[in-house]
Amino acid sequence: MITVFIGEDDPTQALYLKKVLTKITGTPPTVFPDGLALYQAIQQDRPDLIISDNILPKLDGVDIARLVKYHERTQAIPFLMVSAIRSDLLEGFDECGADGFLSKPVKRVELAEIIETLFGPMAPPEPKSESEAE
Repeated sequence: MITVFIGEDDPTQALYLKKVLTKITGTPPTVFPDGLALYQAIQQDRPDLIISDNILPKLDGVDIARLVKYHERTQAIPFLMVSAIRSDLLEGFDECGADGFLSKPVKRVELAEIIETLFGPMAPPEPKSESEAE
């Protein structure tokens, strides 16, 4: 089981990512609607993976990645940037330290491949037995 924090201010994108990540990892991620809330949560509860949109209120994804990768306590946490802007056009992306980039709309298969590369194969949630279902 891995802990995932998502920075996404668009409710539709947030819901999509939450559903996809829950299917991939078996655990619902925690979604933050602004960059400052995401960064504060990262400082309190160190997640296993951070996925952030680049354009967020209060603190953008590039700045969050820089801060996360600057601090020794959090620099080993994988950080994936998500944006509708291509990574080669995203100002500051090359220097921010993000570990990967996903274009919007995020494709489930691509996200699953990245997570498997980082954490190994994710076992699907076990179906409940008849005795547990009652």
